[in-house]
Amino acid sequence: MGSSSPVLIEGEHLATVFTGQFFYSPPNEEIEDFFKKQAQSFGFEEESYMAAFRDIPVFPKEKYKAMLDVLVNFAQLLSKIGLTQLQELDRQKEVRASKERYRLMVQASPDITLLQKQDGQTIYISPQIEMLQDLDTSIFSWWMDQLHNGKKIVIRNIEDLPPEAAAEKESFKVQGIKSLIVVPLWSKDQQLWGFMGFDDTETTREWNRYEIEALQIVGGMIISYLERKQAEALLSASEKRYHALVDQSPIAYEVYDANGLQLKVNSAFENLWSMKSEDNVGKFNVRTDPQIETLGLCSFIESAFTGESVELPEVEWDPGKSGYPGRARWLKTRIYPLIDELKTITNIVITHEDITDRRQAQEQIQKDLKEKEVMLKEIHHRVKNNMNVVTSLLNLQANRIENKEEALAAFEESCSRIFSMALVQFWIEE
Repeated sequence: MGSSSPVLIEGEHLATVFTGQFFYSPPNEEIEDFFKKQAQSFGFEEESYMAAFRDIPVFPKEKYKAMLDVLVNFAQLLSKIGLTQLQELDRQKEVRASKERYRLMVQASPDITLLQKQDGQTIYISPQIEMLQDLDTSIFSWWMDQLHNGKKIVIRNIEDLPPEAAAEKESFKVQGIKSLIVVPLWSKDQQLWGFMGFDDTETTREWNRYEIEALQIVGGMIISYLERKQAEALLSASEKRYHALVDQSPIAYEVYDANGLQLKVNSAFENLWSMKSEDNVGKFNVRTDPQIETLGLCSFIESAFTGESVELPEVEWDPGKSGYPGRARWLKTRIYPLIDELKTITNIVITHEDITDRRQAQEQIQKDLKEKEVMLKEIHHRVKNNMNVVTSLLNLQANRIENKEEALAAFEESCSRIFSMALVQFWIEE
């Protein structure tokens, strides 16, 4: 036996939920023989086919009805979920279409549109703002003089413009402008960034103070937006320079948070330990690592977290003892805090200079000096022994001397013996 239930969404049959096959009662030998013959007739491997046959579950009829109810309810649930998702997709499609219509409408409008949050942050400004930038103002000397002097330009009728504004008047006539009002846009450092205004191409008119105030408010928004963008660009450039400076530095840098957790390392740090930053960053804690305590560095670390710049004694650090990959190196280490404008310690920075080669060179020098000391002691010992031998020989000769001739002969004999001893020593050393 088997069962199925359709999945319908808004009356359309989109899917079907099936159950596997089952028996109402355990199959008898006659049914088993039927399936064996079926396996043979279709060329199936009989043992595997019959093993699958024996795995077919058995459900009594009374239990099957409850199962069928579950299947129907499941199909209905799928239908409801499908309908809800379909409606959500339609809603999202309509929202996207509405956004696109709004975008096209704003971009096609000759007016400048700003969208701001309640806190005053500008999150959108229409492309028409570009029309206020890079204008050739050199031909409008009267216009620019008024703006540079901080004056608003309020013209009820362009025919009333003074003779020195002839170029401006001609430009307005070409554009069909009959009346206008313009306010200067000043930056925080009192630099004239530009201007903006309203114009009327239908008729001449008087401009009231509400329109002037509206212009000034919108102008302030534009200036704030431009200054914020400029500040963000400068900050971004500064951050890029900082990151490049730190990352490309030959000195290994680590940055930790106030709890001692490692936040960032530079390329020199990775090269120092022959490891990747992801092996350590976000895992290693300089305030809780047991190797820090073993090396007696806890007091230095805590001093940095209280605002002091400290230099650590030279130590050999082995990442393996802290459970991290990397080779052991001798280090010259400095730590300094990062303090914000509220005098709060936000981070500490640890720098490392690899002095392993220098330490190894010093150790080799000490080893060579000890070997030379041993050699000098041996030489001194041999010279002393040789002197003792010479002294003994001379004493023996002195006991036999009775006259001048014997003294000269004895001296010559002693020289010959000493030369013989030196020759034997030379052969031994060779």
